[in-house]
Amino acid sequence: MDLQKYQVWLNVYDVTATGNENVSAMVVKINNLGRDLGLGGVFHGAVQIDQFEWSFGFCEQGTGVYVVEARKNPIYHYRESVDLGYSPLSKQQIKQLLRQMKQQWPGASYELLSRNCCHFCEALAEGLGVRPLP
Repeated sequence: MDLQKYQVWLNVYDVTATGNENVSAMVVKINNLGRDLGLGGVFHGAVQIDQFEWSFGFCEQGTGVYVVEARKNPIYHYRESVDLGYSPLSKQQIKQLLRQMKQQWPGASYELLSRNCCHFCEALAEGLGVRPLP
């Protein structure tokens, strides 16, 4: 029986993969201001379980769900982590949840405003039984 509890984090990144250093710097400034004012910004989100984080992005075929080492997504600039608490699920239950989400989140279903990485993170946090995203 798996008695280990898994701490869950929301890892937040600035979307700075613009290919232009000036634009990337501007995104960071906008995000700083938007966060301070409670308005949001241009962020990427991922849910960390153990040493890996799970997120969602566009691709033409297959699942849009992908995993990378925690806080090391090579596409974005890591900003901060938010503690979402401990999941009551076992390791096997978490694996099953992730298998289901891979099927439910095909990459071609990505929509910038209505079905993006943040929506995926909200659904995964809910499935894990942790606090909702801020």
